[in-house]
Amino acid sequence: MVGGGALIASLAEEGWLSRLLSFRLLVIGGEISYSIYMTHQVVNLGILPHIHGLSLSLTFLLVTTITITSSAFLFYFVEAPVRDAVKARLKTRTSATEGRIKQAAELPIVQLSSKIEAGRRF
Repeated sequence: MVGGGALIASLAEEGWLSRLLSFRLLVIGGEISYSIYMTHQVVNLGILPHIHGLSLSLTFLLVTTITITSSAFLFYFVEAPVRDAVKARLKTRTSATEGRIKQAAELPIVQLSSKIEAGRRF
């Protein structure tokens, strides 16, 4: 618990740990980590049965390279654009909802209750 508190405290300021974790390759690794998690088993099952005669280190290098490359591709061309589109859509819906709430707040109570009873949108 003390270690976790020390980690949070050290990241709150511009210390050496914060600068280390801001290193570009570590940031990219953090961004694509979920994609790596989701693709590594697919790559293992799709590639390993077809590799024969390679050393263990070469096989590891090949599978790791394919996993990281496919994960980066999936993150930058699928996951991030879909995430951004969903965020934009939710923001638009939130704005529309806030507009309807503002309209309802401006209506007199009698008018608002009749609209609610009629099941109409205001």
